[in-house]
Amino acid sequence: MSKIEQWIEEGKIYIYPQKHNNWVRCVYARVADLYSGVELDIAIEIMKKLQNGETFKSAKKYLQEQKLTGFAETMVDIILVDFCKQEG
Repeated sequence: MSKIEQWIEEGKIYIYPQKHNNWVRCVYARVADLYSGVELDIAIEIMKKLQNGETFKSAKKYLQEQKLTGFAETMVDIILVDFCKQEG
C-alpha cells in the first residue's frame, strides 16, 4: 500500500464520512507540498490520540514536540479543524 493510500484509508477511521472526498483532495495537495505529507502523519497521529481518549492538551504537546515550522504546524491545525471527529 502506498503512503497516499495509507493516509486515505486511515482518514476513513478518523474523519466524518461526508468529508471523505475533501480528505482525498487534501491528501493529494499535502503530498505535493514542500513537506511531502508530514502534516498528514502528524494530524492522523493526533486524531488517533484524541479518539483513544487523550486530552487536547496532550495532543497540543505532541504537536509542539514535532518541531514543525509555523506554516506546517498551521497546516496540521487546519487539517484537524476541517476533518477531526473529536470536538473540543
